[in-house]
Amino acid sequence: LPDVFSEEFEKGVDARCREVCLPLQDNPNLIGYHYTQNPPWHPQAKSFDLWIDDITKQGMAGRTAWIDLMRQIYGSVDRWSQVYGIPIESWEEIEELEDPLRGYVNKRKHLEDRRAFMQRICRRWYQVHHDAIRRYDPNHLILGDRNTLHLQPLPEYAMRIMQPYVDVLSVNVMGPPEIVYGVLEDATRVWNGPIHLADTGAGIYTGGMPKSTYQARDLNEFEKVYAGMMRMGVEHPQIIGFGWCGFYETPHPGGRSGLVDVATGEPLPKRLEVVRRWNRWMKERYEE
Repeated sequence: LPDVFSEEFEKGVDARCREVCLPLQDNPNLIGYHYTQNPPWHPQAKSFDLWIDDITKQGMAGRTAWIDLMRQIYGSVDRWSQVYGIPIESWEEIEELEDPLRGYVNKRKHLEDRRAFMQRICRRWYQVHHDAIRRYDPNHLILGDRNTLHLQPLPEYAMRIMQPYVDVLSVNVMGPPEIVYGVLEDATRVWNGPIHLADTGAGIYTGGMPKSTYQARDLNEFEKVYAGMMRMGVEHPQIIGFGWCGFYETPHPGGRSGLVDVATGEPLPKRLEVVRRWNRWMKERYEE
C-alpha cells in the first residue's frame, strides 16, 4: 500500500523497472509484464480504506493529494467544515490535523470522497508503472495487474482509468468456459481491448483445495477445462491467451493441478497428452 503520490514511490518503481525491464527489452521469448495481483480498487476490498488511511497521514504526499481533492470538491473551507465537522480557516490547516478523514459529519459524502480519492490513487498507480516500463522497454506488452474478478470485482472506473496505460486486461478465473464467460461478461461491457486469462486451470483434488481454484473430478473433466480454454482462444474476439495455474506440480495435500511432478521433475504423462492433443488442435486451427 505505497504512497503513490510520493517521490519515493516513483523512484522505487523506476529503479525496479530499470533492473528488470532494461535487460529484457529485446528478448523475443518475453510476452510482457504484470504489476501485482488484485489491487483494492473496489470499495468492498478489505485494503480499500486501509490504503487511503495509510497514505493520508500527517506529512505524507498522500495528505497533500487529499487536500487538493477536497479543494476541488468543496471549493471553500466553510463548505468542507460543514461536511467534516472540523472548523478551519485555511486549507493548509488540514496538513496539521491528526486525522482529518475521521471527523466527518456527512457519512455519504465522506464515502464518495474516498471513492474519488481512490480513483486518483488508481490513475497514479497505472501511470507511474506504465511510464517506468516504457522508459526501459518499448517492445513488450504491459499486462497490468492480475484481477480475480469472481472474488473481487473490478469497478468500471478502474477499467476506464487503466485503459491508456495497459495493453491487456489480465483476469484470474478457474474452470470451464461457462464459468469463465460468466466472470468476463461484466468486464467486457466496459473493456474493449485484449484480455489475458492470466491464471486458469483445474486441479484433480481428493481433499481440501484453495477457494480460488476449480476441482476436476477426473482426467476427463481436466481435459474439458483445457480444451475449453483453447476453444475460447479461437472464438472470443478479446482473449489472446491463458496461463495454466501450477504448470509445475506443487506438493499439495490431497491433490495437485500441474503437469510436472516437482519431486521427480518428470511429466505426468496422461495430463501431458491432454495438453499436447489440444495444443495440436489449436495449431491446426491457426494453420487453417
